Amino acid sequence: MINFIINEIKKLGAAQSEDKTFILVTFGSAGARIGHKLYNVARVQGLPVEWGLVITGNSKEEKFLVKTGVPQDRIIKLLDEGASREIELGCEKLEEREIEIIETIKRFLNKPNSIIIVIGGYAGGTSGACCRKEILEDIAQYTNADSIFYFAIASHEDADDLVLKNEANEFENLTYRASHDSRFERISIIVIQNRFPDYNYCNRVIINEAILPLMKCLIRPDLSGEQRL
Repeated sequence: MINFIINEIKKLGAAQSEDKTFILVTFGSAGARIGHKLYNVARVQGLPVEWGLVITGNSKEEKFLVKTGVPQDRIIKLLDEGASREIELGCEKLEEREIEIIETIKRFLNKPNSIIIVIGGYAGGTSGACCRKEILEDIAQYTNADSIFYFAIASHEDADDLVLKNEANEFENLTYRASHDSRFERISIIVIQNRFPDYNYCNRVIINEAILPLMKCLIRPDLSGEQRL
């Protein structure tokens, strides 16, 4: 995993610097859970990280995030009870909030010398809608970040048929756009499959073996020895 991430950094030509700031963006429940843990771990390790945008599908999640320190003006809540797997419903709600989302992107993500870390699935009602409605492309279009890394979290192989069907459709759509849309020039998509039934354990693995190594590679100008991780 670490070697792959290093290759992605080289491919993008992402310049390393200790002056960079990481800005977190999350889509859906999985993204919010991972982003919340990542933010706390990164801060403890002295990495410069801040919240940029959280798109969530339910009020319970929103209340938890606000209670634990995520600024209210960074959170876009689409529904009160979640969109479950209904991507079409999520898309409908995203369209209603499109102007607000773009304004939030411009306000909190458009910072020089920054790297945007996007975390989320792509099969849920909220995360799938964010993927389908081109929120990634909006982030690239309306910000001047050095680079954007999207950690797309794929479901466990035992997930129900609807989830797997959603993932197959959305991933095909995403990869097609990535090959044809110039806005993807600064976006690197890293797909990580949930390989453990215990999502809490899986989230720790994703943070410690994928996202944190990326952040450390970018903030510290030394690619040798797999960053001593």
